[in-house]
Amino acid sequence: MTNHQISLVLAGFGLVYIFLCCFILLIEERGSQINLDLQGLWQFGGLVIIPINSIVLLSIFKVDPMYIAYFLMIVCGIDTFSYVGGKLFGKNLFVPIISPNKTVEGLLIGFIFGFLIFNLINVFSSLFILDIFAANGAYLFIFLGAIIGDLNVSIMKRKGGRKNTGRLFPGHGGVLDRIDSILFGAPCFFISLSILKPIS
Repeated sequence: MTNHQISLVLAGFGLVYIFLCCFILLIEERGSQINLDLQGLWQFGGLVIIPINSIVLLSIFKVDPMYIAYFLMIVCGIDTFSYVGGKLFGKNLFVPIISPNKTVEGLLIGFIFGFLIFNLINVFSSLFILDIFAANGAYLFIFLGAIIGDLNVSIMKRKGGRKNTGRLFPGHGGVLDRIDSILFGAPCFFISLSILKPIS
């Protein structure tokens, strides 16, 4: 197997973990009484998913260093505008059980601005392809990965009774809260890149 194929397999594992987290998030939001060992799952997942997705990020960099910059602009744009939009216009809670601070308005504003950033990058750099439907399908995929990452860390902190995931960046959720969307969005970005812009 080539290095790219190995990275693609690792991204696939990362994607499986994302779907598993999505399933858990849905269960939690529905108020299910199923007794899941979430702490054990997150500890195991953290030991696996952080190294795997770090390798995927490195693989994106190896393909083209600018791709990392594009990826960060997209994901950080989603994060930033979701937060700002929620603070300014947020009224309707998105997932009140998982994260009482996230709103539908914030999510929509983050989606729109992330969408604009993605399409500007795609037009001027031909990041993926100019097929509008395929390219925006890739954006939706990346957006979902980023949002699930954010919500996953939120529920992890709530279950653990903590406001921060570490002592670094206190008041901002800790370092993991700063990179959750990046870690979860990375396999989605890499898989999209591999499908829409084949890499040898």
